[in-house]
Amino acid sequence: MLCALDGYVYIGGEGSSLWRGRKFQWEKLYHGGSTILLNQLRWFEDKVWACDDYRLQCWDGNEMVRSMDGDETVLLSGHMDVRDGILVVAGDYSVDLYDGTAWHKIVRPYS
Repeated sequence: MLCALDGYVYIGGEGSSLWRGRKFQWEKLYHGGSTILLNQLRWFEDKVWACDDYRLQCWDGNEMVRSMDGDETVLLSGHMDVRDGILVVAGDYSVDLYDGTAWHKIVRPYS
């Protein structure tokens, strides 16, 4: 669940399903197709971001999409948080930071 800066509350469900509402008016924005539950929803760059054990996505106004880093799809998953203009995603083996323009790996897997 996320109380976002746009005045709405967002609720994530199974398969990346996403609802938006306030008080007694709610709408289903997206119906996901998997059985995976979302770990977190966060508000970053005026968008809802969602992270589960297999992918990081954001709501683009029409559907849940993966983030891009230039021409490359960002393949991250795990848990995330937002603070002071950065988005951090911690997976099983690495930690990545997004500053709004580029992704940076800040913890790499042991080799």
